[in-house]
Amino acid sequence: MAKPLIFLSYKHGERWTELAQRFHLRLSNVAPGMDFELFMDSQIDASDEWRKTVEKMLARTTHFVCMLCDEYWISPECQRELSCAVQRYKDSGKPRLLFVLAESMSPQYLPFPQSGGTSELVPPENASRQIEKVSDLNFLGPIDKNGRLVPLAKPNEGLSEQFSQMVERLRATLPKKRH
Repeated sequence: MAKPLIFLSYKHGERWTELAQRFHLRLSNVAPGMDFELFMDSQIDASDEWRKTVEKMLARTTHFVCMLCDEYWISPECQRELSCAVQRYKDSGKPRLLFVLAESMSPQYLPFPQSGGTSELVPPENASRQIEKVSDLNFLGPIDKNGRLVPLAKPNEGLSEQFSQMVERLRATLPKKRH
């Protein structure tokens, strides 16, 4: 059985790339012990065909982790990755769609298109997979002590603790490691 593959999707930009790289580093440290593979586009070799590599990894993804921010939501490349993951979810129930609130925003107001072309998320034969807005999906966090979703902290202001919390929440979604 293949190891779970976690695909880290984020918006390129100074703050978002730094946050994604730091979360990737945290996940990289625990990947061997938690028995999963990890993909972030920074791993693509300059000689590789970038889009084909991303599409290949998206096809293998078992856990799609989206670092959600305003710039992510309006980025054509981020939307392409998200649409691919959502289409696979619509078709097969996989990958798990997991969001990280990278900045303060209101996910309940971020609707997915519900009709037309390949962006339709709800197959009529499977209403149990109906997704209307981002807040219908699972969030890794961060979560405050009262169980409320909060945005990621700035580096050196609690970010490490938030990453640890999200790693534990992610671990709970992975298959139990076979010995």
